[in-house]
Amino acid sequence: MVNRKFPLSFALSVFVMLTAGCSGDVYDGQASLYEEYKERIDTASSYESVKKLNTELNTKMVAFVRGNSEDVEKFYKEAAQHKEGIKELAKAESEYVKAYLNKVMDHVLGQQAALYTEYTEKVNGAQSYDELVKLNHSLTSAVSKLGSENNDELKKATAFKICQERFVELNKAGEAFKSTYIAKITPYLFDAEAAIYNKYYDKLTVADGYKDLKLVKQFLDKDIMLFQRENSMVQVAPDEYVAEKEEVAKAKARFMDAYMGKVVMPMIEYQKELYSGTAELFATVKDATELKELKADFVLVNKQFLTENAEELDYVAAEIAKGNINYRREMETVNSLFKRLE
Repeated sequence: MVNRKFPLSFALSVFVMLTAGCSGDVYDGQASLYEEYKERIDTASSYESVKKLNTELNTKMVAFVRGNSEDVEKFYKEAAQHKEGIKELAKAESEYVKAYLNKVMDHVLGQQAALYTEYTEKVNGAQSYDELVKLNHSLTSAVSKLGSENNDELKKATAFKICQERFVELNKAGEAFKSTYIAKITPYLFDAEAAIYNKYYDKLTVADGYKDLKLVKQFLDKDIMLFQRENSMVQVAPDEYVAEKEEVAKAKARFMDAYMGKVVMPMIEYQKELYSGTAELFATVKDATELKELKADFVLVNKQFLTENAEELDYVAAEIAKGNINYRREMETVNSLFKRLE
């Protein structure tokens, strides 16, 4: 029994497995469909027409199998008698699949390579970081769309080594775009990153209170993470763009100095309120089991607080080490309140 599994957009493997050895009209009908659509695939001139023909074949195969269900059942009982039918149908299927893959992959890989070439030219003419990023996103979306529409075909073409020259051309076009994009966007990266820090520095001026200030920092961290992920393909040597790197470092330091200057005392006050409020709650509980549960909950809450404010608390510790008496006194109060909870 033939069971070639070609997971293309058509589910041929099921049909071949069920009916590959059927004699008479059932066998001839399937083979004829493959042969007919192979000829039509050979003369199709566009990507859309090739995909449409493949869908039509799939529909006709489904209808054919359903319309000959009794003969399909007969095949199971007499499979050994139809070896020649299996061979002929397998040949027809194989020839169709190869013709389809060659035709559709020629279009898909050609279109993808053309997209890389087109966007390489657009990148060369781009004049800003935002314009370059937008072009890269647009290209990625277009290439991915073609790939997702033909995912099974791409896998089979790779496995069967079909359209290898097209794959080589695509790889060259992709590498050409990547090198052009990196060379073009790298000089813009430093101003773009510094601009993120400056944007959130401005937000600090209107933020007030522990929670609002923490949100500003959290959104900054998120934007920096996205920026770094967006530009992960760019690798800058330590001795390159030294002055530009220093400007980014200055922008970051300015934000961090302003942020720590505003957030530390509200954070400490929040921590003191957390500990004193918890102590008051514990004092109202008489049941030992309930108190044990509350203490377990507090451990989790405190752990989360310390984790979320690790950077800020490290800053406080460093300032105390430098001789900051005010921070030392505040943290002594915090520690005293915490000990009441033990």
